[in-house]
Amino acid sequence: PLEKLKDEKVLYISMGTMLHDVEGFFNLCIDAFSDFEGKVVIAAGDRADFKKIKKAPEHFLISPYVPQLDVLKEADVFITHGGMNSVNESIHFNVPLVVLPHGKDQPLVAQRLVELNAGYRLAKETVNASLLRNAVDEVIHDDRYKKGIKEINVSFEQAAGPAAAAEKIVNHVVKQYS
Repeated sequence: PLEKLKDEKVLYISMGTMLHDVEGFFNLCIDAFSDFEGKVVIAAGDRADFKKIKKAPEHFLISPYVPQLDVLKEADVFITHGGMNSVNESIHFNVPLVVLPHGKDQPLVAQRLVELNAGYRLAKETVNASLLRNAVDEVIHDDRYKKGIKEINVSFEQAAGPAAAAEKIVNHVVKQYS
């Protein structure tokens, strides 16, 4: 029910569709944000065992599927694993992130978000309710994160796009082998 997100602080949590055994993390989120003043939306994924997820307070909306783009339009902060799709969508909607990278390119993406003041990185191995809550509070209350994510978005909008990138690559190759 997206109308419940209007005029509220919104914390969106999604660890992507490929991760397994996320119930413990979602329980940690329930502990960390049980007194969050706003709505907490968790996209649990279709692999989550809902019998292993604690009963959450009423301000939580937990579902196997969440229309991510619609939620990001309302979100103030996004807790994610740092996959490129989620990060790019978050940038598009100017939503700063708290990132718990799991693998592949996610640690590099998380580090770059930190460098650009657009995200806060936590280690999945050592995260606890207090660290998670402190990270979200900092991202929500420190304007540099909102400014950082907007600057990335503006840079994306000003980029010339794939056609210009392809042209630069072709020109480089032609020069290299001419």
